[in-house]
Amino acid sequence: MAWIEPVTNWSNGNRFTYADMNRITGNVNYLYPAANLPTYTQNDFLTRSGWDALLSALDTLVTATGLDATVPGDAMTGDTMNEVESLILALKERIELRAAQAVATIYAGDGIYTADAGQYPNAENYVRGV
Repeated sequence: MAWIEPVTNWSNGNRFTYADMNRITGNVNYLYPAANLPTYTQNDFLTRSGWDALLSALDTLVTATGLDATVPGDAMTGDTMNEVESLILALKERIELRAAQAVATIYAGDGIYTADAGQYPNAENYVRGV
């Protein structure tokens, strides 16, 4: 599933629909495919076990990324929805940052390569931070 920009301006008067849950679970599945959260239809109901599975996947992502964040509780309020969607956005930013850092990290003895120019000259024995 493709990334869909989270909604972070929830209020307690907003209705939570299956499309909202699909955006949330789809974004979590985008970041963490092993979560394998379900897709909802207009005939489905969000159950406690479905919500718990979402919170569990978010907890796994927070732990794996080292993000200094708390997974929201189980209250279905506008504030909780804002917290969930803001957390998903922060997780995406953290994962993208980690991916960029991994690409930029080079260990001693490894050359630096580019797709078009091959290995950069004088890049041997580069140690990060030196």
